[in-house]
Amino acid sequence: MSKGQPVIIVKKKGHGGHGHHGGAWKVAYADFVTAMMAFFLVMWLVGQSPKVKAAVGGYFRDPGVFETTKGGGVLPGATDGLKDSGVVPEPDSVKQAQEVLERAAEHLREALQKVPALKALEENKRLAERVAALEAGGSGAGSAGIFPSRFTMKAS
Repeated sequence: MSKGQPVIIVKKKGHGGHGHHGGAWKVAYADFVTAMMAFFLVMWLVGQSPKVKAAVGGYFRDPGVFETTKGGGVLPGATDGLKDSGVVPEPDSVKQAQEVLERAAEHLREALQKVPALKALEENKRLAERVAALEAGGSGAGSAGIFPSRFTMKAS
């Protein structure tokens, strides 16, 4: 190079990394996890008693039978849910729906009163009802409430 010529510096930019390669690995991983779940389910079933194996096999032979079979209810001594209380499942009006819900709530309260283990929780229920009443609007009808309302209703 001679002294009269300017020095030319060539700056080459890097290639900015690699672009997005897609999410095919996620599909492969999901397939793997599903296969592992199925494998462990089969291994669990192999170790079960013949009674459990027959029950699971019966489900896969006729799964529709489980949709029509009614459970015994969650409370001790329950027969068939709210069937005994005369609750109508599909009300025609708002008032009828409220009556249905009130009857169902009363039926549930009566059933819960029969469970001795729940007697100790009675005071907690009363406290929760008081807190709910305070949050809902205060001490009675016409009360402005203790807590400010986030919503205001405008007359149209």
